[in-house]
Amino acid sequence: MKRMKNKWAWICLAVVCLIIVIYFVTTERPSSEPETMTIDYEFHHLTYNELKEEADVIARVKAEDELTEESSFEIVSRNSGDTVGVFAERKCSVIEYYKDETGENLKELTIIEPAGVIDGVINHMGGYMCLDKGVEYVLFLDIDRTTGNKYIISGNNGMVRIEGSNWENPEFPEIAEGITGDSLKTDNVNLGK
Repeated sequence: MKRMKNKWAWICLAVVCLIIVIYFVTTERPSSEPETMTIDYEFHHLTYNELKEEADVIARVKAEDELTEESSFEIVSRNSGDTVGVFAERKCSVIEYYKDETGENLKELTIIEPAGVIDGVINHMGGYMCLDKGVEYVLFLDIDRTTGNKYIISGNNGMVRIEGSNWENPEFPEIAEGITGDSLKTDNVNLGK
């Protein structure tokens, strides 16, 4: 009789374990990565020389903050109510200027990037790759004449990520190659003159 009770206890324990395993296998767990969404948008792409000419500011910067919901804002169509753009204000410390038509020569810039966090979801305009906190970049910036905001020209086209001696832009390698082959990187020449 005792042996029979032990057998039933083991069977019950095995069934409970099986139910627990099935539950964990079939239940979706939240991802540690935030959800992302790409907003359909096509940036106008410029050559390296066009970027140098068009930019009001070209600077080597270090991103000092994270992309957050508090720093993000969206633009909604009055007609359809659809989101047509998502942006964020980002703080960057300036390491050096290569061009500064503003003459401000600020040590910190607030820039507008074409991405933002809305309702916990990271939204990217046209596949734009967000600035990562603590990473250095060369940014080609234009100034909105109405608001005075500085924004990255043409999304990914107007930025080069710097990691050590590696200057890269996977989507537009000719931009990184232009910088490394130009006096921009090596001589710290003001390209605006």
